[in-house]
Amino acid sequence: MTTGGSWYVTESLEAYFQNHSSLAYAYNNEYKLYEKDFYNHQHKIQLGYNTAQWSHASASYSFGHNFDEDFRRFSLGIRVKLSENLGVDYSGDFIRFTPDDRGRCPFFEANLSSYADKVIYL
Repeated sequence: MTTGGSWYVTESLEAYFQNHSSLAYAYNNEYKLYEKDFYNHQHKIQLGYNTAQWSHASASYSFGHNFDEDFRRFSLGIRVKLSENLGVDYSGDFIRFTPDDRGRCPFFEANLSSYADKVIYL
């Protein structure tokens, strides 16, 4: 057993293409000592369009091991600027854990947000 401490290391590689599409890979390795040793890791592959800009779209697949559970995760996200001062951001995740001792599979989460640089009067 380790006597204490933790680490969190992420390595990634991303390629941008002339047609504004992108392909990315990231690996994360983490160690945490709580009531016992936890060795967590994650692989993530992402396809995107225009990801270097505010308005963009992406889809990713992740898998790995997190606090004694294996997981698989699908994510989608889109961010669109509707006007000079108004934008919309949507993201969704589908996550499956194994073993699922807590009965939470499958798990889906969606987020929607917007922003405005100025007050909009209706």
